[in-house]
Formats: sequence, C-alpha cells, structure tokens
Amino acid sequence: MLNDCSHDDVIGEIKKALGDLEKQDLPTDVHDALRCRLELRVHLLEALEPLTPVEVIDKSETWKAVLDSVNKVNDTTKLGKERPDLFSERVQRHLASNTPPIPMIKTSWEEAYPRFKRLAEDNIEAHRFASIENPSPLNVTRFAWDFSSRSPQPSTYSRSVMQGLLFKGQKLLTQTPHLSLILEDIRSLSMAGDPLLSPSNWEVELPTDPRYLSSRVIDEFMAKALDEYINIPRMILQNRCRMRRTFCQSVGILDGLQAEAENADAELHSLFPSTSAPGLERFYPLAAWAYFHKLRIMQWSIQLGFELDVYQNQEMAYMYRFLSFVAHTRAEHLQHIDLFVHLRMREYKKQGNIAMAEQVATSQATIAFLTAQASCTAEFASALSSVYAVLMSLGLIKDIDTQETYSTMQRRHELRMKPYLPIGTPSLPSAEEMDASTNLTSQSSFSAVFTTISSRLASAKTALSTLKSANPEIGNYKGCEIGFKAEMQGILGSIVATGITVALIKKVVEEIGVKTVADVQDKQADVKKKVKVEVVAEKRFSGLWAVPKVIGN
Repeated sequence: MLNDCSHDDVIGEIKKALGDLEKQDLPTDVHDALRCRLELRVHLLEALEPLTPVEVIDKSETWKAVLDSVNKVNDTTKLGKERPDLFSERVQRHLASNTPPIPMIKTSWEEAYPRFKRLAEDNIEAHRFASIENPSPLNVTRFAWDFSSRSPQPSTYSRSVMQGLLFKGQKLLTQTPHLSLILEDIRSLSMAGDPLLSPSNWEVELPTDPRYLSSRVIDEFMAKALDEYINIPRMILQNRCRMRRTFCQSVGILDGLQAEAENADAELHSLFPSTSAPGLERFYPLAAWAYFHKLRIMQWSIQLGFELDVYQNQEMAYMYRFLSFVAHTRAEHLQHIDLFVHLRMREYKKQGNIAMAEQVATSQATIAFLTAQASCTAEFASALSSVYAVLMSLGLIKDIDTQETYSTMQRRHELRMKPYLPIGTPSLPSAEEMDASTNLTSQSSFSAVFTTISSRLASAKTALSTLKSANPEIGNYKGCEIGFKAEMQGILGSIVATGITVALIKKVVEEIGVKTVADVQDKQADVKKKVKVEVVAEKRFSGLWAVPKVIGN
C-alpha cells in the first residue's frame, strides 16, 4: 500500500510520534502502553525489512526486541478496549480493491499473542544458526531438522528466513560456497584422507596429468549432484506433509545420482588403478556417498508416514518391518564404508603421517555414530513390528479383510513401495518376503517372540547409549544440543513404553493360557475382555515412533 515510502521514512514518522508522546500529559500506565505499541511497530519494521537476494544479516537482537515489546504489550492489554467501529464494514468497503469486500478475519488478542510470540521465538532460533562456528555439512542438516521439528511447526515466514540463511547467493551464510559444502561432506563421509581430494590436484594445469583429470571428474560429479544435495535441507524446511512428499520424489533422483557417481568412480579407477588388498572389492567412494544419502532420505520418508498417521493400524507391523530393513541396510553400508576408511588410516599410520591419520580417525568416529544411529532405528523398528504382529495375532488389531476385492497383499505392497520401486539398490523385498518376515505363523510361540522383542529393545538401548555419549563435534549436532537431547529422550521414552506394553501383553497371554498363535483362535473374546489397544495414542514420546498403548478393561 505504501510502495513509495521507505522503511526509514515510516520509522522516522513513528519515532516522531514517540517524541510527541513524551509531551503528552497522560497517566503513566497509559503512556507506557502507547510507547510499547509504537516501539513494537519500529522493531517489527526493522525485523521485516526486505534484504537483497544475496544479503544476509543477523537479526537475532532485532527479533529479541520484538519479543520483548510483544510481551510488554500483552502486559498492558487490559488498559485498552476494543473499537471495531474504527474498521467497520463501511470503512472496509472504501478500502477494498474488490466488490463485495472479503470479510475481515476477526482475531482476539488472546489468539494473536501466542502467534506473535512464536513468530519472534522461531526467528530468533533461525538466526541462532549464524552463531554456530564452522558447522559441518551434516550439522547444517541437523539444525534444519531440529528447526523444522519445533512444536508447533514454525510458520512459512520463519522457515523461509532459515532457508535464506542457508541458500542466499548459493552460499552458507553468504560465506561458504555450496560446492565447498558438498566437497566437505564427501570428504568427511567416504573420502577422508583420500589423495584424490588433495587441494594440490586442483592446481595442476597439465591436461594429460591424471591429477588434473581426476579433479575434473570430481568437479563434474559435484556439479551434477549439487542441486539435489542442497535440496535436502530445503525439503526439510517444508511443512511436514510436503516434506514427506518431496522426500519420496527425491529417492528416485538420488538413485540416478548414484548411477552417475558409479560412472565417475569408474573413471577415477581408470586414472588411478586400485591397490586394494587381495580379495577385497573395489571401493566406489562417490557412489557410497550418494547411496548413504539415498538410504537416509528413504528412512525419513517412511518415518514421517508414522508421524503423519498415513498408515492404517493393520499396516503398522508391515511398515515398521520395512523401516527396519532400510535402517539395517544403511547400517551395513556404513560398516562397508568404515572398512575402507580404516584401511586408509592404517596406511597413514604405517607412513607416520599422523595429521592425515587423525583426519581419517575423525571420519571413522562420525561413521561409528551414524552406524549406531541406524542400528538403533533398525532394532527398535524390528521390535515394534513384532509387537504389532502380536497384537494382530491376538485380535486386538483388526486384520484387513482377505475377501476385499480391491485390496490384496500385492496391491498394498505396490502402493507403499511405489516411491521406491524404480530404484536399483537396495533390492527391495517382495510382498511375499515382507509378509513372511512380518506376520506370525500359526505355530509361532509367543514366548519366543517376546524374547526376541526384548533382545531387540536391549540392542536399541545399547545403540542409544552410544549416541548419547558422543560429543557434538563427532555427532554433528553442535548448536543443536537441546534438540538432540530431546530426541534421545523421546526415543528412550518410546523404548521404555514399548517394554511396558510387551510386559502387559505377556501377562495377559500367560493368564489366558495361550502358547502359540493357533491357541488364540478360540480365546480372542477372553483377550478383548482383559485389554484394549490404542494404536495412535494422544501423546507420543516421539512423533516418529507410534508405540501402541495397551489398556486393561
């Protein structure tokens, strides 16, 4: 409405009004209330002032001033009274650009205050990213994930502020180029201490020199990978539904990127023939890096399905089994990477190159952390899958009608696997394999199943303790300590809650006297008299883990 007026002009007028206010003879409380409201307008204009497409300014203090002013306004709200007549429908008709005018939304201060406060708090948190010293690539993703996971979720504006800090000018905080970020990510994960990433290779100018050619191959691959790599934090900063949808779309793109990486690795091997130990396969570091990110996106897309209640109750066992498969594959892949990184470190130790050996050791520690993370997810998901399978066997969760014309096992499998079917690796389990690994047979012993679940939960706890003991540098959660601690507590709470659920189910099974699934057929009514199940409880310890709640009748 005031395109011809600059922010400075408007702020100048408000400050002039503040000066005039000081000359007025008003009660102290009314004077302070008016001053707070004028100051709030100044701070908001300063905080919301548009920046150039490549400009990034730390506005933490400005948003703190906004938050302080909003709180002061809230404290003095009782001094005023509503005047709807000042913006009546008659006034709206004069200002409207369309006829009839769109009715104005009526919002009370009680509704507006929490939103104002949350907007300021979210923007303060977004700008806090600038205070993290030398964040690693995985640290950037971690901060974006924690920010997007705030409850309630940050507004579109706040998430766009966070994106501006990450992406403006194709640089991180307008300082670190995105190409440097992806290079550091590759180095820290699969090519730590690799001579192929020596900075001197980029200084060679002789076109026939293998070092010159290898640097060109790596540059070409990074140029192809950059867009989708930068898309990862961008996808995380969408709303949760859109995040899951874009993750599903990204899986196929990352699979294509993995194929490009394999071609680049083949070229590098032709330039520098492998000197791997006898009997050891060749290592494809670029493909390993792309595969890691693909598996991580697959895992997140499945987990968000639980948070958003996408899956039916009858699908919980099935999807947690699939999540366990993906997480277990990711853990195995990280162990594969660690093998070659370890060989590289051993070689540097033999050469007495302590500096490079320490660089590789840091990479190994990060890989160990990521492996523990994947193992925790795999073990806990496997345990939850078995819990849901037991509940279905006891008739506490209604099974899908096998006579349903439009819902067959194969069709349901294709529906849930649709985003992942086109990919080359990992080789996905068939519908029959998933069914066999998920559902209990008539001869399955409840005692054996409960023992397996307890073992899985214990393994998940062990992996979780490894994660909790890692320092922020190794775990790549520097600056995200509060969010990381809350996530660990959420997972631990979910594991404990699962253990309690299993204990209650075990007690009911023993009281009724059933030993195998076949014994349940005539005693389902007795089971339902004793307990009932809430699959989606009102409150979860962690949104990604849907632990069933068993309630005694």
